[in-house]
Amino acid sequence: MLVDGKLPEMQHLAGDLPNLSFYFLRAEGRYGDIARQVIVKFLLANRKSVHGLTRGVFEIAGMFGGRPQEFVLSNAVMGAARSRKVGYRERASLGNMIHCVRNWRAGDLPDGEAVVLCDQALEQWIKARLHLSRASFQEAIKEATVRRLVSPREAWRLRLFHRTRNRVQHEGERVRRRSVFSMLAFVAHFLNVRYAP
Repeated sequence: MLVDGKLPEMQHLAGDLPNLSFYFLRAEGRYGDIARQVIVKFLLANRKSVHGLTRGVFEIAGMFGGRPQEFVLSNAVMGAARSRKVGYRERASLGNMIHCVRNWRAGDLPDGEAVVLCDQALEQWIKARLHLSRASFQEAIKEATVRRLVSPREAWRLRLFHRTRNRVQHEGERVRRRSVFSMLAFVAHFLNVRYAP
């Protein structure tokens, strides 16, 4: 079962609304007070409703042994990106992966940049989770497989994505849109599984 809908777009908009409303909230005088009263209430209500919808989608998918649409990120993933309980390096790399998934899906991030940024963030996330700082990508993946942070199949896919990133970043090769879709859908699912309650 696949739970489908516009939830990825809603998550993206909910993430961008505080930035978009910044200028309205800085307004002075009577308009500033009105903006703060209306916009702040709207932002809080919107965040709460998107959070509730996300929770509902994951609950429904779980009941039927399915999963949400490719680019839906769980509330647990979003919370971990802001949580002080998560280490700084892990939180930063998680935030970068969320940024890549959201902005590519919204059409705000070119294909090549999405591959490079997401693979870099994923590599940093793995190193942060394993407390490795100077390891190469290959060493980090090998260690992640040994410690069962990733499965052998996931390790194979991560190596494939890393090779794609190297071709794009160092050889200037163009990446197919389908490859970017596959990578970012994998990353969203990978994170949802890792941060499942």
